[in-house]
Amino acid sequence: MTPSPGLQPLTAGLLECVTARDVARVIVDRGAAVLGATAGLLALVSEDGRLLEIVQSQGYPADVQVRWRSFPIDANLPLSNAVRQMAPLFTSSRAEWAAIFPHLTERNQDTNATADLPLIEHGRVLGALHLSFRDERVFDDADREFLDELVQQCSLAMGRALARQQADDARRRMEFLVRASEVLTESLDYSKTLHQLAHLVVPELSDYAQVAIVDGGAIDRIAVAHELPEREAVIRELYTLYPPDPTHPNSVGSAIRTGEVQHMTGLTDEIFVKAAVDEHHLSLLRQLALTDTLTIPLSARGRTLGAMTFAMSSESGRSFRPSLISFLQELSRRAAMAIDNARLYQDAEREISERKIAEAARERAVRQREDALIENARLMTEAVEASRQQREFQVNMLSSMTDGRLILCESPGDLPSPAPRLEMEATIQEADDIFRLRQAALATAVRCGFADERTDDLLTAVSEACMNAYVHAGGGDVRVRTDGECGVIQVWIVDRGKGIDYSRLPDAMFRKGYSSAGTLGHGFKLIISFADFVYVLTGPGGTTVVIEQHRSRPEPAWA
Repeated sequence: MTPSPGLQPLTAGLLECVTARDVARVIVDRGAAVLGATAGLLALVSEDGRLLEIVQSQGYPADVQVRWRSFPIDANLPLSNAVRQMAPLFTSSRAEWAAIFPHLTERNQDTNATADLPLIEHGRVLGALHLSFRDERVFDDADREFLDELVQQCSLAMGRALARQQADDARRRMEFLVRASEVLTESLDYSKTLHQLAHLVVPELSDYAQVAIVDGGAIDRIAVAHELPEREAVIRELYTLYPPDPTHPNSVGSAIRTGEVQHMTGLTDEIFVKAAVDEHHLSLLRQLALTDTLTIPLSARGRTLGAMTFAMSSESGRSFRPSLISFLQELSRRAAMAIDNARLYQDAEREISERKIAEAARERAVRQREDALIENARLMTEAVEASRQQREFQVNMLSSMTDGRLILCESPGDLPSPAPRLEMEATIQEADDIFRLRQAALATAVRCGFADERTDDLLTAVSEACMNAYVHAGGGDVRVRTDGECGVIQVWIVDRGKGIDYSRLPDAMFRKGYSSAGTLGHGFKLIISFADFVYVLTGPGGTTVVIEQHRSRPEPAWA
């Protein structure tokens, strides 16, 4: 779709965006300017799908922005209703607003008309845009068509940014786990390694981190880290003067006692006032300004060794989303294993010291060899499992990001059943063969009654797939098949190249102009864009690509 002239500044700005916040800023700032709105905000659906979280706003008082930082999707609110109904909501005047939302008395006196527009990409609601207008305004068909075009542009840009952000987050967390594992294994002094781990977590994953260890029945806090180093002294003073009640349901003691994760959200100054025992206690709590805390027990071999506490503050505005909680649980599991291994080693050392030197030396050598073999076996097992999980994650991610049109096959049995009627078969040996195959595919599509647009999509996908086989594998065999009713055309392209590196598939699909020997090359993105379904089976002995096109475009996977 060619954007309307009035949307050119917004479209140009969206093309320059990298992150979801960049996209939100352009949508709110430039979108409001294009439409003449006096205020606007954009909220995204939270990771757990329960809240709308405002990521960008303008034209609203600061206290209003803080109070409405997030709100439930199931609430009777304009933006929530638009998201639930997946449809825009317009009010042309204050009177119409009051009639629909009589319970919402807090409203800018300068606002009359409003528009609440859901951002939808491939049937999935990403969030919604709210715009306020000073004058009364009837949104006619032209207005609504213009707003629909604006929302489509914004939804596509936001969808791209969120997908890129998820991939970046996964990569960064894998890299973080590698760094954390190096820290945890570099020394048997777990007090030292846990101190380093706490400062590794902050500020990348959390604004504040603390590690507490059970030692002789007492809880010993051996590591504290805060994004602002001067706050670490505040934390120590807080726990020294006002030690938390270990029986409190959300305390470190509770996590250690029950072995369950303790998560507190929505901490406010009113809660601090109720919890403080005196003015100094309240002052310390306010200096930390925590809004979200997460305490995870450190457990190994059925025993709880301590707990790690993470916290976010109002200054950063961050919170613990489900994916981050899962990641921190995995990190805590590795920390618990490091503590347990260190203690086991220390126990072994004490036992050895009580025996004769010769016997101790002999047993230590055996233990070290056994430990090394076990550790090597564990590392090898983890490496194999990590490789399998990475491949499975990539297969699922690529399928999801293409709405199920790309199917990566593990074995020939995963390929589709061949359509019963063989229309033609040929071999690609030179560039002219591709032209002849394209003509044969065109004739088949015409005979099967495919519309021009469906035919053009098929020809584009087939040409690009054949070109990939010719350029990257030196050619291949092609078969064109149809079903009995001529409602489906299959094009099978089989080459004997060296196969496709799965790790490069995201670049091959989504990076403009990307090509590399061993990947699907320049045309793979086009193949997925124009074909209804693309099956890929690849290995060292070659690659099979099956393009399947239906006479009528099938419903997407999310429909």
